[in-house]
Amino acid sequence: MTNEQFESMVRKLEPEAAQNPPAYRSKVLWLGILGYGYVLFLLLGTLALIGVLIALMVFVRRGGGVAIKFVIVLGLFALAVLRALWVSFPKPEGIVLTPTDAPELWATVNGLREKLAAPAFHQILLSSEFNASVVQRPRLGIFGWSENYLTVGLPLMHTLTKAQFDSVIAHEMGHLRGGHGKFGGWVYRVNATWAQLLDRLEDGGGANALVSGFFKWYAPQFAAYSFPLRRQDEYEADRAASESAGRDATVGALSLLPVWDNYLGKSYWKPFYKQVHEQETAPSSPYSGLLAHPLAPALSDDRADAERALNDALREETTFADSHPALPDRIKSLGGESVLPASAPAPGETALAAYLPRAETFARRLDAEFVENIAPVWAHKYAEAQEERKTLDALTARVVAGETLPPVDAWEHASLTQDYRSDEEAMPLFQTLADRADVRPVKEGLLTAGALLQIGQHMMERRDPAAVGYIESAMDVNSNVRGSALSLLYGYHRMMGDNDAARNVYVEALRHSDRKNAAAEERVEMVGGNVRYEPHGLSGEQLAPIVAAISAVPRLGDAYLVRKQVTHDADKPVLIFAFSLKDEWRSLRAEADWQELHDGMSEALSATLPTLFETLPFGSEWNNITITNDSAGTMRGLVKVPGAKIVAAKR
Repeated sequence: MTNEQFESMVRKLEPEAAQNPPAYRSKVLWLGILGYGYVLFLLLGTLALIGVLIALMVFVRRGGGVAIKFVIVLGLFALAVLRALWVSFPKPEGIVLTPTDAPELWATVNGLREKLAAPAFHQILLSSEFNASVVQRPRLGIFGWSENYLTVGLPLMHTLTKAQFDSVIAHEMGHLRGGHGKFGGWVYRVNATWAQLLDRLEDGGGANALVSGFFKWYAPQFAAYSFPLRRQDEYEADRAASESAGRDATVGALSLLPVWDNYLGKSYWKPFYKQVHEQETAPSSPYSGLLAHPLAPALSDDRADAERALNDALREETTFADSHPALPDRIKSLGGESVLPASAPAPGETALAAYLPRAETFARRLDAEFVENIAPVWAHKYAEAQEERKTLDALTARVVAGETLPPVDAWEHASLTQDYRSDEEAMPLFQTLADRADVRPVKEGLLTAGALLQIGQHMMERRDPAAVGYIESAMDVNSNVRGSALSLLYGYHRMMGDNDAARNVYVEALRHSDRKNAAAEERVEMVGGNVRYEPHGLSGEQLAPIVAAISAVPRLGDAYLVRKQVTHDADKPVLIFAFSLKDEWRSLRAEADWQELHDGMSEALSATLPTLFETLPFGSEWNNITITNDSAGTMRGLVKVPGAKIVAAKR
C-alpha cells in the first residue's frame, strides 16, 4: 500500500469511525483477530497434517519411511513459522527510578493510575530525552503478556512545572486507562507488533514466504483501519490529562513543548556540539551543564523567538503521517488557548525539583553514559574537523590568490565555510557556484542543485519569500534533491500560514515517497523468478579496468556482469556481478574458500567501481552474488544474457 493509498483509505474510514464508534471498534477488533487467526491456522494446520501422517503410519503401516520424512519436513516448517513470528521487543533504556529515588513521583503516578484505572508500572525510567513515554512490552511477542514502563526525560522535567509535567504523565497513562483506553492500548500494541514483524520478514523463502505474503497485505490494512482509533485515542488521552491534572496545566505543557525544545536546541545543544571543532575529548557533563543552564532568558530576552516557535507550532496541520494530532487541533479539542507564561519556572518550581531530590546525581550518571557512548565518535569528529579546517584554509588561500576553483573544490569551499565560519560568509560562495555555467554539467547538476538548496534553506529560515524560487529551481536542476526540497517547501508554507500551498506540497511529497519506496523495493531482490536481466551496456573502455582487477582475484571461476531490469528510475542502472569458485567441487574447505573469494571480489570491485560510477547517472547501484553448485540452476537466466560472461575460469 502506498502512502497516498493509505491516506485516501484513512480519509474514507474516519467518518465511519466517528458516526458509529462501537461498530467501528468491533470491526477493528475482528480485523485484529484475523491476524492472530492466520497465525493459528498455519500452526494448527501444520500440526494437524503431522497428526494425520502419524495416524497413517500407525494404522495403515505402509509407506512409513515416506511419512516420517513428511513429518520431519512439516515439523521443521512449524518451527520455521514460529521463528518467523517470534518478534522480540527490547526493554526501554534508562536509569531505573525506585520509590526511594523518587517517592513523590511514584506517589503521583500511583494516584493517577487509580484515577484513570490504568495498570501498574513495572518500572519508571529516567532518560536523557526531551520527552516522556509509556511502553507496553509484550514478553511473549505477538501473544502479549505485557510489562509496563514509564520513561521520563530529565530535560523535560527541568523545563516544566510540576503541574505541567503531571499533565504529560497523565496523557501517557491515558493511553492505558480503563474502558476504551484498554482497547486503544491493545490496538497500539497489535499495530506495533505487526509492523515490527513485517520489518523482520526480509527473507522470502520457506515459512517466511507464507507469513510475509499475508502480512504485507494485512499489516497496512490493520494500520489504516486502526488509524482513526489511534487518532481518537490521542484526543482522549489529552482529555484524561485535562481532567486529572487540569486544563490550564495540560494546555500550558502542550504549548511550551515546542518553545523549550527550540530554546534548548539553540541556546544549549547547538553550542555544546560545536565544541567538537575545538576540543578532542567530549565534554564530561552535558546534563549537569543543562541543569545549570538558565531558563529565564527563554521567556524574557529571547521571548520573540519563543513566540515564533509557538506560532510555528500553532500553524502545523494534522496529517496522516502520524496519529498524533497537530498542536492547534489538540488545544481546540480541550477548549483552551495557547498563551506564553510571563516567565520561566524558577529552579524550585520545576518538576525536577519536585520529583527528583538527587537530580544532580542522576544527571552525572547520564553524563557518564553520554561520554562512554560518544567518546570514540567525538574523537573521530574532532580529527575530521582539524583536517577539514586545513582544507578550508588551503582552498581559501587559492581563492585569495585569484584562482577560480574547479566545481568540486568550489562546492567543498562553500560547504566548509558554512560549517566552520558562518552562513553569511558561505551564501555568496553558494550563489557563485549556482551561477557558474561550468558547474551545471558536473554530477548531472547535483552541485548546482545543492547550492540552490542551501541558499533556499538560508532564506527560508529568515522567512524570505525568495526561498521558494531557489528551492524549486534546485528540484528542476536535479531530481535527486526532490525529497529534501519538498520537505523544506512544506515547512516554509506551513511557517508562513499558506495551508493550500502546504497541502499541495504534502501530496506531492507523498507521491515522491511512494515512487522512491517502489524503486528501492524493486532493487532489493537480485535473484528469483521475478527478476529479469539484460546486457550490462558498458563499453569496452569502461569494462577493461574491472576485468583486470577481478581477474587477479585468487580462486575466481567464471564472472558475469548483467544489468537488472527495473521500471522505476530505469536510467539509473543496477549492475549485478555474479561469480563462481574455481573447482568448487573438489575444494576441501569450500566455506573458507568462498569467503576469501567473496572478500577478494568485494575489494577489487570497491577499488575500481567508483571510477566507473563517475560516468553513470547518480543513484546507480551495484551488487555481487555467488554462483554455487547448488544455486547454478536459479542463475540460468543470468548466465545466458548476451555478453554476460566477462571472465572465464582459467583451466
